[in-house]
Amino acid sequence: MSAKVGFGLVRDRDGRPKIDDPSNLHPAIVAMLTPQERVDLGIWSGPMARDAQGIKRLEKLADGYRAVDSLVAVSEIYDGPDYFKLPDRIDVPLHGVIKLEITA
Repeated sequence: MSAKVGFGLVRDRDGRPKIDDPSNLHPAIVAMLTPQERVDLGIWSGPMARDAQGIKRLEKLADGYRAVDSLVAVSEIYDGPDYFKLPDRIDVPLHGVIKLEITA
């Protein structure tokens, strides 16, 4: 049985996000921010990957993603509200491409 994990974003009374360290946010919380809030906080607004070293940047392609940072044992991809769990962890070099094959 796998555990379910939930994330939440706390806002102040004026609706602004209350964030102590923007560099350490989980992609699920980043997805809850508006594009302008991401800019204001200095957070990467493009797709992201979770690898063995933390959160890394990606560039969206027509059929996958290009690594803006080198990836070590990447396991998850976050693209706005879209989330992809990779079947196997993979290493991707700087500017390497991850092609996704979506099956029903």
